[in-house]
Amino acid sequence: MEERRIRKTEALKSLIDGVNIYTGEVVLGLDESLKKDLCYILEYLERSKRTKEGAKDSTPTPVASAPATLAIRKGKIIVDDRVYYLHDGKISDKSGMTMPSAQTLPVLFKHYSSVYQQDLDEASLLECIKGVKEARLFDLCLEILEKELSLAHSHQFLRTILPIYTSSLRELKKPQEVVDFWERDSQKFSSHISPVLYTSVASAYCDIGDYVKAKRIADRAYASNGGGTGHKTELSLVYMRIKKATGGR
Repeated sequence: MEERRIRKTEALKSLIDGVNIYTGEVVLGLDESLKKDLCYILEYLERSKRTKEGAKDSTPTPVASAPATLAIRKGKIIVDDRVYYLHDGKISDKSGMTMPSAQTLPVLFKHYSSVYQQDLDEASLLECIKGVKEARLFDLCLEILEKELSLAHSHQFLRTILPIYTSSLRELKKPQEVVDFWERDSQKFSSHISPVLYTSVASAYCDIGDYVKAKRIADRAYASNGGGTGHKTELSLVYMRIKKATGGR
């Protein structure tokens, strides 16, 4: 019998209650600050689910630009009444010391999930997505991108976020999902494909060992890029992977 797929919210609720959802064992010594962070994440996931279920159609309503004081990738942020300073995916405290990632990830998650819930124009939304990826919050990044890819957006916005989507999947070691997305939806997004997206998809084909298709997609990237590649570009690295794996064929 196929095992029932455990939802993220179910696993979080069990962990908050001090129970391992898979074994039923009691989880002892759960830090209260961690429990508070988990409650926040659970609230965000449930709010996102309600928003998705309550949407009547996929057409976005006009929104105002983000406030000028909103720090998306750089600047002062306040989370849980504490002041932090954000700089391209990293956080420092008042003393200017960069905080370790184990401490910053919950802060960054709270900040960016809060930013995303605000009314953002496309430019600010794109900055938010880039910030989430810089912070290495790849699950949150994918959640945001999957929603936005289902909505109506400008050509340049979609052209920019598509390779962010595929590279985030690869960061989570999910190249097969990149391939599945490409084979399922490449026609749907055909007018928004860029050399960067071709390169990312070619890398995913390399990841799963399909070097024939990787070469085919890499050649498209090369052609659409005007035939120009430097020795240290991402595309040249893809060609090097293919050459090494196939013995130069």
